[in-house]
Amino acid sequence: MCYSYILLLTQTNLNMKKIYLILAAMLVGISSYAEKWGNSYNGIYYEFDDATMTACVMNHPSGNSNYTGNMTIPATIVYPEGTFTVTSIADEAFYQSNITSVTLPNTITSLGTRAFAQSQNLESVDIPLNCDGLTSISSRCFDECSKLKQIDFPNKLQYIGSFAFKNCNISLLELTNTRVVEIGISAFYGSSALKNINFPANSLRTIGQQAFANCGLTTVYLPNTVSSINTSAFANNPNLTSVTLSNNLRLIPTDCFSGASLTSIDIPQSVEKISEGAFKGSSDLSVYCHRLNPAIIEDTDDNQAFDYDSSLHLYIPESSWSKYLTAEGWKKFKNNTAIADPTYDNAFLCDGIYYEIIGGAEVAVTGACPTDQTVVIPEKVNYYETVFLPIEIAANAFENNDWLTTIELPSSVDEIRPNAFYGCHNLLSIDLSNVWYIEDAAFYECVNLKSIKLPTDNIALGEKVFAYCSSLESITMPQTAYLTKMTFLNCSSLKQVYMPKNCGSIGESAFRGCSSLQSIVIPENVTNIYNEAFLGCTGLETIYAHPTTPPTVETLNVFSQETYDNALLIVSEDSYEAYAQTYAWDCFDNIQEDAAVDGIAADEDNLPVEYYNMHGVKVENPQGGIFIRRQGTKTEKITL
Repeated sequence: MCYSYILLLTQTNLNMKKIYLILAAMLVGISSYAEKWGNSYNGIYYEFDDATMTACVMNHPSGNSNYTGNMTIPATIVYPEGTFTVTSIADEAFYQSNITSVTLPNTITSLGTRAFAQSQNLESVDIPLNCDGLTSISSRCFDECSKLKQIDFPNKLQYIGSFAFKNCNISLLELTNTRVVEIGISAFYGSSALKNINFPANSLRTIGQQAFANCGLTTVYLPNTVSSINTSAFANNPNLTSVTLSNNLRLIPTDCFSGASLTSIDIPQSVEKISEGAFKGSSDLSVYCHRLNPAIIEDTDDNQAFDYDSSLHLYIPESSWSKYLTAEGWKKFKNNTAIADPTYDNAFLCDGIYYEIIGGAEVAVTGACPTDQTVVIPEKVNYYETVFLPIEIAANAFENNDWLTTIELPSSVDEIRPNAFYGCHNLLSIDLSNVWYIEDAAFYECVNLKSIKLPTDNIALGEKVFAYCSSLESITMPQTAYLTKMTFLNCSSLKQVYMPKNCGSIGESAFRGCSSLQSIVIPENVTNIYNEAFLGCTGLETIYAHPTTPPTVETLNVFSQETYDNALLIVSEDSYEAYAQTYAWDCFDNIQEDAAVDGIAADEDNLPVEYYNMHGVKVENPQGGIFIRRQGTKTEKITL
């Protein structure tokens, strides 16, 4: 239930309220307290949610012009009913107010539409860098704040909305330490004082239509993560003399840099099309082309991409000389000079994914933009007029990436290098059905990883591959695999493991700390089980031992004492005596001989059935669509 406290109290009641508030404030330490309305905390009005114990700053009931001067929003407000956390500023809360500065607490998660718009005296906004819950600035939030010249952005900001800072007075836009992915339509339109922008190096993808039009920019440096610029994004910046384009741009849109005063521009190899008016107005421009096949130029009768009649100079790759001289648009250039053919670095960024060339046209994936939650690696990568094939995920590629929840691998990727997804705490699922080699600690401490799909035939595993994947409940191993050291160490939720039929040994601490594991099948080819392999598997109730000759056990620490005391060891027919007289196995209090044990792993028709969607995500109750059905080592595509 949300309710607003609007209080007009008698003096007696007011004094009582003050007493309660003072006592409450003393109990909670530094939290601020308020008289609910009127004189409370500089006269700021709130709406309170008693279900979530949060507060939202509201507009002034007598008109926002009554909000004046320096405004500091508290992190918490204390009432006898409890402590409320201030988390949001409502739509138009300070619209057309008379405030001159505002300081926000790090508890803020939302700034409403037009929250501070047309506050003509507002000069500075202080948002703490650690205001982690604030990931977006809403549309028109500071629109027409004509004196606003200083704002600090939080580190986890991802989106700046349309018209958010239109016609403000900011001179330097500092976004370096943010995670901004997109800047909306006309976000800084008309900010004539804006001269320089420091964009984030690893996250920015999209710049909206007229986002920086009619500003005072002198230089623009676009990081290589930028893949989309929209119409007139930097139009009418007459002082703009230097632009560095992203190597991931495919289109330079209509009027993008029209009205600038550029003297030189490098057109990256990635650019496939230049639209009308893109560089109109830069009359003394040298154009350096790094593409072998000329980009398409879209000219219209009344709006051309370049001022062809002016002193333009075109620099083109030597081997493409004749192509440019006959291509539409390019053939209008009068001054042409040949330059060396383009080359490219071994490492590059394409569509938000980082690659490294490892041989010929084969590449390794080395990472992705840090704010991407879903990463889809394509079957083929088209870059610099070359088609590359991704074949592996490089070492440390996504290490400690807390944004990543889902990744889709192409069929060509068959190797995962060491620590590739180490510490990806929010990764939920992954399909590895085409992978044959996973190296050390590749998925170490992926604590929310619940679904892993492995190939059905064989796989090679390094050490600690799935260690500390504490949400993993079930996994089906391929027909052939060797369980190496600490493969599933401390996978505390792991209940079921369908072991590989062809497995010669179970490595040291392979299942140590898998406290939810209830039963395990030891395949018939296992000859060695190494130290602490099942230590700490305190939930083990049944062990099915297929080998007729008991596997060699290093020490008694292979199993916990609870397992020796309580678990039932079921062995193959005529193997009872062998196990009962062999070191470590003779410590089991309960050994049972059963001829049926040899058929336990082979009878896959009795194993649980699991379903996955086409992205490899496990589905509990599949309905209406195409799914992957998995039972034991059998996998098939079905339509429901």
